[in-house]
Formats: sequence, C-alpha cells, structure tokens
Amino acid sequence: MILAGLMAANPGLFCCPLCASPMSLTECKSLICSNHHCFDLARDGYINLLSRPTGGKYGKELFASRKAIVNSGFFEPVDTYISGLIAGRKLAGNSSHRILDAGCGEGSHLAAIQELAAAGPHRSLLGVGLDISKEGILLAARNFNENTIWCVGDLAHSPFGSGQFHSILSILAPSSYAEFQRLLTPDGIIVKVIPGPGYLQELRELLYGRLSRQTNVDSEIRERFSETFEITEARRFQYKVSLEPPLLQQLVSMTPLSWAADQNKLQTVLQLNELEISVDLTVLVGRKQPS
Repeated sequence: MILAGLMAANPGLFCCPLCASPMSLTECKSLICSNHHCFDLARDGYINLLSRPTGGKYGKELFASRKAIVNSGFFEPVDTYISGLIAGRKLAGNSSHRILDAGCGEGSHLAAIQELAAAGPHRSLLGVGLDISKEGILLAARNFNENTIWCVGDLAHSPFGSGQFHSILSILAPSSYAEFQRLLTPDGIIVKVIPGPGYLQELRELLYGRLSRQTNVDSEIRERFSETFEITEARRFQYKVSLEPPLLQQLVSMTPLSWAADQNKLQTVLQLNELEISVDLTVLVGRKQPS
C-alpha cells in the first residue's frame, strides 16, 4: 500500500490527536500511540484520525465541483505562484520537503501545486492533506495518491508532530495559527490565500444584489495573520474568467454563496449561457516571528 510506505518513510510525522504522544506504524495497517490509541489505514488510501464523525454542508457534490473548477484552470495563476515559492526554497542538508495543506478538501490545489513544484529542486516532496470532511479526503485519495498522505482530522487538534512541515498551505480555508506555529519547522513558511473584495463579485451581485465583499473582513484576516507570523510577501491576483455551462454550474455548486440564495435567482444564474467571473485573491506568505 502506497500510504503505508509513505508513513514508514516519514517516522515522527504523526502524534496522537487524543493524547499527543508519538505514533508509529504497526503491521503496515494501523497507527498506534504509546497509550494504545489506534487508527486504521483505510483501504481507499487515507487515514481517519477523528475520534467521532462530524457533519457539515461540505459534501460529495461540493468537492466534486471544486475539483472540476480547479482542474479547469480557474485558480492556475495562484497555484503556479505558490508552487514557485515552494520550488524555490532551499532546505538544510538533505531534508525532504514536506507540505501540509490544512483544509485541503478534495486535494486539487495540493495536487496541482505538487505537480508544478516538481519541476524545481524538490522532486520528491511529500504532500500531506488534512480535512475534517471524510467525503473530501476520500475523493482526494481516489484521485491523487502519489507522494501524498491524506488524513481526516481536526486542524485545531492536528495529528502531527511539532516542527514537521517546511510549508503549510491554507487556501480559502479556516486557520489555526497556534497549530501552524507548532507544526512549522524553524525556517518554515505559511502560505495563506484570502479572498479580496472583488472575489466572485458578479455571482454575489446576481444572488444578493451586493457587488463586493466587506473590505474590513479581509483587513481583519490579514491583521490576525500578522499577529502570529511575520509577513514576508503579499501578492494580489486580480483577473477574470469566462465560464460557460457546465463550469458555471460547478462554480455555483462549489461556493457557499449559493447556500442561502433564493432558488429563483439561482436558476437565473444557471440558465445563463456565459458569465464573466472576477477572481480577487491575496496570497500572504509568513514565517515565524523573530524571537
């Protein structure tokens, strides 16, 4: 099993999400800690490290739609930029580069970034995807399993040892800065992607009559980020993408903007022959604050 091989090659990567003690691979089928908490590897190529199942609106349809949107190139400039940040990093000694995608969903961003970064010096970099949704991780494991470990887990109590990751990605996802601080190597970087005021503004206007996001929300995210990490780079991406059916339908299905929308307005959007959509995203790159 590919998953077991990757785990065996990376001892120390995991710690128990229940008691925080180190975990080891047993008989290529389970992770077990010194207090005998045990989590089995799934046949589909992932590991579930949650002690109890969770619910939520992020289901199979949403993740399948997000995969289609990412694969269409909708986020390609952002993914390309992030992959360049990772490919250009120089690590001490012969360390293998470990990337954590926290809130990875179905894994499309991590897979794209790994593929692009492989053209750089880190051809054997290890990707680790973590998400609280089993549906998302299952889809990721079925589609992308080379040099990647997929985990169902809670970011607030992440199942990884301290100082295990050279890069952490948080792409349009919730963050736990205290955990990111713990998980990063001393010279590691955190890459956070946040939406700007113009992100999906055409869709927002059609559904709610509001053209842009509240700018103060974006400022608050940046301020909270800078409280924990020193911002070394901030790059804003603004461009437009024309979507025709069925990609427009996939975008509607992917975004939480559709959850509370009036059904008649949703149908109006879905009946359009084409819609030009604004992408407005900022990539923040941070490192640990100097001591």
